[in-house]
Formats: sequence, structure tokens, C-alpha cells
Amino acid sequence: MKKLIIYTLLLLGFSSCNKFLDVKPDDQVYEEEVFSNERGFTKALTGVYRAMTSDGLYGRSLKYGVMDLMVGYWNVPTDDNVANDFKNYRYNNASARGQIDAMWSGLYNAIHQTNIIISYLPNIEGKPNYNIIAGEAYGLRAYLHMELLKLFGPVISQEGINAIAIPYYLTPTRKPEKYKTAKETLDLIEADLQKAGELLREDPIIKIGRTGNQNNPNIGDYSALLDRRGIRMNYYAVKGLLARKSLLAGDSQVAYDRAMEVINELKETEAIRFVTFDDIYDDHKDLRFTPENLFAVYDNRSYLNFSTDFVNSYGYSVAYENNLDRIYESGTGSPYDMRFIWGIDGVSEEYFVKFFAPESEINPEQVNHASHELQLMNLPELYFIASEVKIEDNLEEAVSLLQEFRAARGIYDDIPNSSKAEVQQALIDEVRREYIGEGFLFSFYKRKYLPIPVTGKIVQPSLAIYKFPVPLNEDLYNPKP
Repeated sequence: MKKLIIYTLLLLGFSSCNKFLDVKPDDQVYEEEVFSNERGFTKALTGVYRAMTSDGLYGRSLKYGVMDLMVGYWNVPTDDNVANDFKNYRYNNASARGQIDAMWSGLYNAIHQTNIIISYLPNIEGKPNYNIIAGEAYGLRAYLHMELLKLFGPVISQEGINAIAIPYYLTPTRKPEKYKTAKETLDLIEADLQKAGELLREDPIIKIGRTGNQNNPNIGDYSALLDRRGIRMNYYAVKGLLARKSLLAGDSQVAYDRAMEVINELKETEAIRFVTFDDIYDDHKDLRFTPENLFAVYDNRSYLNFSTDFVNSYGYSVAYENNLDRIYESGTGSPYDMRFIWGIDGVSEEYFVKFFAPESEINPEQVNHASHELQLMNLPELYFIASEVKIEDNLEEAVSLLQEFRAARGIYDDIPNSSKAEVQQALIDEVRREYIGEGFLFSFYKRKYLPIPVTGKIVQPSLAIYKFPVPLNEDLYNPKP
């Protein structure tokens, strides 16, 4: 029998009231055994989500640890060779290549695990939670491939949509797949997302919201599939990813329509909503703005990296002076911006507090779940997608969307709006303020082929900067055409 490797969750010690944390995949189980019932599929999906929280992926590298180094968010120690390689785009240095290779292999390993799950779906067809399990699997496969495309694929605006991109895996084969073009890759992503959306059309998140629990405490077994849908692939995540995909493909009007569809539906259901000051000032402060997350994964170890990288004197600090100060203290910025006050500490202006988790909230009896979510897509992105599209044909609507978003951040000043260029700059400023620590900005710059402002200088765009090299082993055994 073939073996399926599934990562073990380090979630021991949490109280029974947090049952969604208790679903632990086995260390190593046989595929035929684990995929005999819904519980086994749930464990396998949990293994994929857990893999995504590894330091080489969203636990660190694909968030603040690599991606944000390249957009000038951090000051780093001079003797941190890895960080300085990335800050200077020296991707071929051994230390940087190691982390880039880990991104490639980590994402493709997660895809492989997802394809194994998909291959066994017929075993539970007709079962109560089949649609949720299958929808999550297809949605994850699309999401993970789109991440690889953003990192290793072409700059579509410069190289064209028919440029060679990445391999796309539809089966759990270990045989290398031929490289697809960006268009072929995006078409496959579209197909997977459409299938996921159809399967998740009755997702519980629509009625109970992203943190609700649809399990009946008086009947039967608990299922993590029905609890806290916001930290799993879900209906709104799929709909949002379709908008992201369309913008990446250059289908601007489709991207706008898809973004607005989700924005308007969420105004009705409030399943996902903008954070409020009450959320931030509550005893369990939500500094990560989790009510806005369309898609997130849960990592109860995330505070450890924060402590290592931001708290000690040898770690990262916010590159504020002669850099971020320009978007917070002048232009479209505001000292009342809740991201400024609660994200980078509006007093010291160098201490990154967004990911702070006090020890008291790590205690199983007082755990603050908001401190452990890793954002993968949020509500503001939909506003940015819609506004970006409307800059070209309806400047008034573009401004209105940005102003609506800014009001949700406590900013009520009007943005300069006499030209497309002014509104475009306002949009860029908001994206820069919004995604500090989240690993988002680099791919935004890449898609638009923008210069990168860092401390004291502007880095001009180039294909060499915006495309990670594929691993040497991949080049050897599966070379690009």
C-alpha cells in the first residue's frame, strides 16, 4: 500500500471548548485506511492546512519573512545574510536559493497531498459532507497553483499571457508535468475554482459566518468541517479568488464584476465584515483584523516567530524613517488610521505590533484565536480590485470605493482625485499600508510592474527582480521548454 505523509498539528493542551483545534492528522497512515470515511478526509485536509503554516510557507517566508523584505517594510541586522540577500534581490546566493526552493517544494507538496485527497473522493460520494470536502480540495489546488504562478511565473503585463509559467498537477503523480503557459495555468485555476464554487454553494459560512459552529452539541460526532469556516477554504474564499484570478489574467471587467458580487453579498450576510474599533479595544484585541479574512489558516505557533523576529533587539524593525513615514504622515495618510495606531505602534514608529500575542492569550484557558490566524485573502483586496478597474473608466466610482474602505480604517479625509494618476497613487498607498507583514505587496507590484520604494531609494522594476528562479533540480529533471 502507498503511504500518505500528513503533518502533525502541535495543538495539544487546548481546552475541549476549542474542538476545531483537536482534529489532528496522523503522523503516517495508509491512504486506503485514511480515505475510508469523512473523518479521514478531514484529517488529510487538516494536514494540508498545517503544511501551509510551515515556516517555509505562510508561517514566515511567504508572509513577512521573505516577501516583505523585498518591498522595503523592514530594517534588518547587517549580519543577517539571508534577509539582506532578499532585500537586495540576490536570489542566486545559496542562502536565498534555499528558501526559494523550499517555497517551490512546499507548495507543490501541498498540491500533491491535495491531489491524493481528490483521487479518493469517490469513496465518500453521497456522504453528508462530501461537497464541503471536495470543494475545499479543489479550491486549495487552485489557490496553491496561483501562488506558484505569482512567485515563479512570468510578468504577464510585460511577457504576455502565453509566456511559459509553471507545471500544473491534476493527479497525484510523481512524474514531472510539462510546463504550462500563464494562460493555460489560469484556465486550469479557473476550472478548479468554478468546480469548488459549485460544490460550496451551500457552505455553512453563508449563514453562520466565518467563526460560527454548525455542529449540533447534542447529536453525534464533532466535525471540524463545520466549525470556523473562515480558517478553511470556503465559499467566499473561492468567489474572492476568482476575482483575483481574473485581475491577474487581465480580464478587468470580469474581475470587477466578481469583486463587487462578493462585496455586495457580504453587505447582506455580514458573514465577513470590516473590523471595528470594538474588535480592537476588546479584552482579546484583534490586531490582525480577522473578521475581514475571506481565507486564512490557523497556526497556534505564530507568536513564536513574532517573538524571535520582532521582539528581540537583533530582529526586524519597521523601516519607518525616510520610507513608510511618507505614506503615514503625508499625502493620503492619516494619524488616525487604525493600521498605524495598532499595526506598527504609532508611538515608537518602529515596533511592529500587528502580530503581537501576549503570553496570557496563549494560555489554553484564555486563548485569543485572532492572534493565530494567518491571512491569505481579505475583504479589502476586493475593494482594491474593483477600484483599480474603475480607475480606467469611472474615476468617481473608483474614488468612492477607496473612500468607503478608508472610512473602515478610521480615515475620513478625501483623497486627491482630479486625475487617474492621483487616484492610482492613492490606491497604491492604501495597498502599502494595508498589507505590512502579510506578504502581499510584492505580487501586487509584480502584476503592475511598478518600481519598489524602499528606504532612501526607488528600485526600478525588472524581470530579474520579479521572477524567482526555479530549483536547480527542477531545471535538471523538468526543464522549461
